[in-house]
Amino acid sequence: MSQPAETGGLGCDPSREGDGVFRFRVARGCVVAILMAALLIGIAGISEESASQPSRPPGVAWRFQTGDAISSSPAVAPNGVVFVGSRDRYVYAIEPGGTLRWRFLTGGRVDSSPAIGLDGSIFVGSEDGRLYALTAAGGLKWSVSLGGPVECSPAIGSDGRIYVGYTDRELDGSALCAFTSDGELLWSHFVDGPVFSSPAIAEDGTVYFGGFDYSLHAVDSQGHLKWTFRTGTWIRSSPAIGPDGSVIFGSDDHSVYAVTRDGTLKWRFETGGPVLASPVVDAEGTVLIGSDDATFYAIDDNGGLVWSFKPAGWVESAALVLSDGSIFFGCHGGGFYALTPTGELAWRLDDVGGVVSSPVFDAASGRLFFGAGDGSVYSIQTSAAGLADSSWPMFRQNPEHTASAGLLSQ
Repeated sequence: MSQPAETGGLGCDPSREGDGVFRFRVARGCVVAILMAALLIGIAGISEESASQPSRPPGVAWRFQTGDAISSSPAVAPNGVVFVGSRDRYVYAIEPGGTLRWRFLTGGRVDSSPAIGLDGSIFVGSEDGRLYALTAAGGLKWSVSLGGPVECSPAIGSDGRIYVGYTDRELDGSALCAFTSDGELLWSHFVDGPVFSSPAIAEDGTVYFGGFDYSLHAVDSQGHLKWTFRTGTWIRSSPAIGPDGSVIFGSDDHSVYAVTRDGTLKWRFETGGPVLASPVVDAEGTVLIGSDDATFYAIDDNGGLVWSFKPAGWVESAALVLSDGSIFFGCHGGGFYALTPTGELAWRLDDVGGVVSSPVFDAASGRLFFGAGDGSVYSIQTSAAGLADSSWPMFRQNPEHTASAGLLSQ
């Protein structure tokens, strides 16, 4: 890669042991046993990675290397430029062909995922405790200092307001803040404990986010609390909004929740581990989400299991679901997965490190993009025409990552 241009301002692969992949040594005369095992797996509705016969993964269209691991999830502008943060402290703008357009240096690692405003501005947080607004050309428009690291991702309302949470450095108080597009603070809604859950905005302007106070918060556009819904422990998952306006999210109490827009429980689905991943919704209203029990789940609108899939490790990446029903997500233990609409393994891309970054899709090129623990952004060509026709088909709802049900894209 050529020496990058820099603009502006002032870097752990968190993979965990255990690949979870079964390896079979098949002796002669064991065919019947294998067939019986496959039948039992089918009856249980659980797809084991090793039980599938996946096709080879498609070729990587391009790979862009940064200076450290990537937890940030890429956003894509209408012109195909990809924006992403890295733990090397930079925000990157990558051309559609995979070359560097610019990079902007912040004062801390950038795990926050960029959001793209209506005027093309890029909004992103940093561990240095600042929210940055950058121009499409990579210049600094403004930055504001918050009370601690900004590790969650901004959301952008239909009126241009920016909503973002931060974690107080003393860990005894944090807040969700609302800013004008010019960086003026409108209000702060304070909560007890860190905020890692990124906000989601409903069509009526209600902002939803989770906290370490065990609760999902619903706040109106003026910063007034509407209600809270309490779970068994921390909420690090970022909420999604279902087709009926319900709010769907995971909790470290091992559960996935759907809560109605007035704050009452619709359903609860229990997994075998903490749920840090954020949910997405397919065209049929099925919720797709991974868990730290090393399982990826499809859950129906009543909270029942449709199918599950066992990848090679914990799943903290949100999924991406496309118009052909194909499903994509990363694995904390390593690898990037493509599943069929029925939960069978289509292909797996190895040797990318742990993947907690969530994939994004660009309809114009038909490509998806994700960051990885090896410090690279990957571009993969797909055959899909667009995103699934659903309320929340990917992390942060749309390619620009506005996380607003009132701002649909592509």
